Amino acid sequence: MLQETLQLIQILEKTVSPDKSELEQASSFLEQAAATNLLEFIKTLSEILRHGGNSPVARMAAGLQLKNQLTSKDSSIKASYQHRWLLFPEEIRNYIKKNFDRHFACIF
Repeated sequence: MLQETLQLIQILEKTVSPDKSELEQASSFLEQAAATNLLEFIKTLSEILRHGGNSPVARMAAGLQLKNQLTSKDSSIKASYQHRWLLFPEEIRNYIKKNFDRHFACIF
């Protein structure tokens, strides 16, 4: 597993930390990762979600981050995210969808 992926897993696990400082650092890191390279961030989150060997906390947090990057309750933001999704290269969209399918196939 890549060092960046391992670092992201550690950060995701800190999103449930009772330590406010760790929680804020994790949140800041995740926001920066999304702002720096959203496509790679979403792709890596989907890989973390798919891989059953990752901790349940990391997988749950990856799923939540994915949801937050792909949809919103606010209709204008949701429309913007849908448009953004369609701008991603098709092979990346298919890769992410395949990871979702593999994750949910493991559950059921």
